[in-house]
Amino acid sequence: MDLDTAEKQRCVGAVSAQVFANSARSKQILSFLLKEHLTGAQTLGTSKLTAECYGDQQLKGTTAEDKLKLDGRVRAQLARMRTELRKYFDDKGRNEQWRVKIAKGTYQLLFEDNLPDSHAAVSRLWEPYLSAGARPMATYSEALFFRADSNYVYVRDTSCNDPSGRSRVTRHFPDHKTKDLLASYHYHSAGEVMSMFNFIGLFDNFGRSLPVRVTQKRCYAEEFGDKDLILVGSARINECVGQLQEGYGFNIEDGHIRNFTPKDGELVKYEDEPPAKGKRIRKFALLTRRPNLDRGRTLTMIAANHGRAAQAVSKYLTKEAEVGELLSQISEDAQVPAAFQAVFEVRISRTPEESVFDKVKPVAVRVGAGTRRD
Repeated sequence: MDLDTAEKQRCVGAVSAQVFANSARSKQILSFLLKEHLTGAQTLGTSKLTAECYGDQQLKGTTAEDKLKLDGRVRAQLARMRTELRKYFDDKGRNEQWRVKIAKGTYQLLFEDNLPDSHAAVSRLWEPYLSAGARPMATYSEALFFRADSNYVYVRDTSCNDPSGRSRVTRHFPDHKTKDLLASYHYHSAGEVMSMFNFIGLFDNFGRSLPVRVTQKRCYAEEFGDKDLILVGSARINECVGQLQEGYGFNIEDGHIRNFTPKDGELVKYEDEPPAKGKRIRKFALLTRRPNLDRGRTLTMIAANHGRAAQAVSKYLTKEAEVGELLSQISEDAQVPAAFQAVFEVRISRTPEESVFDKVKPVAVRVGAGTRRD
């Protein structure tokens, strides 16, 4: 069913009053998009929207570089508006007959049947990272390799994550002395890097960008404490992982996840299985959602002793059905608490080239920090 002009104006007026009451710029853009829609415009360039927002007088004499910055501000504003519209129609506006959207790329105003959003559960999970004023960032841990100064053979020993322990890897360099081994951070965990790609793709689907950084061992508070952060890593490589789990019921340790408050049917230790040729093995990963060090920010941490296990959970957290399943286990009304943990079991198969995961499921959850019994 097509809406007539009066109904479209009514929908936009209601949205403007309900969603953008405190944002004159958003109301201005929405009104302009409606005007262009009613004249039959099929696409709008960013430059046209920038001219509408800032006016010809303000843009007069603007350098090309400054114009690009203003275009970027307009695109960021549109991304925030899409997020706010989605949140409104998933919650307070869920009984509205029509849903108003802003198309990506063309910036067309769209009017659709107000059906439940196909990404409703994913939206709820990641709402702290998508809302106006969020400061999202993702980070993964740098892994320590060694190489001899005279060649380009790099060796990684997962039990050695500090340059002072280089004597542990001398067996791999029989012709070199310990002092000749150089610390190197040239390479990264494939599973953790793929996790970053999963989250970048997720944020792109919501019209948001996601900056990515590499975490060093002792720089967490200075660089990341005031961000809405996604952290992927292991306590072996990144000591911040262990520190950020203190006080919570599950902690990742070397080779397993420890359960400090086991309930009926749960394990005290969720232990990773060792490699077995030709067999699927079980690995475990720990998801922790909690306030970041700056209490106005959010931290989502995926900790695992195997990079592919972390990758499996990151992929799980981008899928609507899977996230809906997780939220139903955490909360009766499928809402997202400020702090919770979930232990995931991941099945991993080894091919001649690499390890691949083919099954992931949550096996234990906790809401809140809980009370630990050490």
